Amino acid sequence: MTRLAWSRILFDDLRESMYRLGSAIEDATMKMVLMFALVAMLGTPAVAQVDPATVGLSQVLRAQNEGYADRARGRTATARPSPARVKYLCTQRLPSFRAQYGANNADVVELAGLCRRAGY
Repeated sequence: MTRLAWSRILFDDLRESMYRLGSAIEDATMKMVLMFALVAMLGTPAVAQVDPATVGLSQVLRAQNEGYADRARGRTATARPSPARVKYLCTQRLPSFRAQYGANNADVVELAGLCRRAGY
């Protein structure tokens, strides 16, 4: 056999091997795509049941409705200052408020009444 014949045989053999390899790669890729599609289809109903936007909205609406119910029953949420804060306001800030706004200012009169009630 001549050198050209050997190179032709090797070339044909190489081409056949590459074709088989390409076919195997295409098969593996197709299998991977099908597996991904199957997993995506099976996982979709589980994800659809827990929508974060819907859950967040329902929690906001529940809290809002509880606030309406509390106000309808006469309950209001009021923040109460700590005893240290009350002492500070009544002993140090009330005199400066009187000097700044005058003793007849409605807010100063109310604060003075609250301080009297607190014992200052």
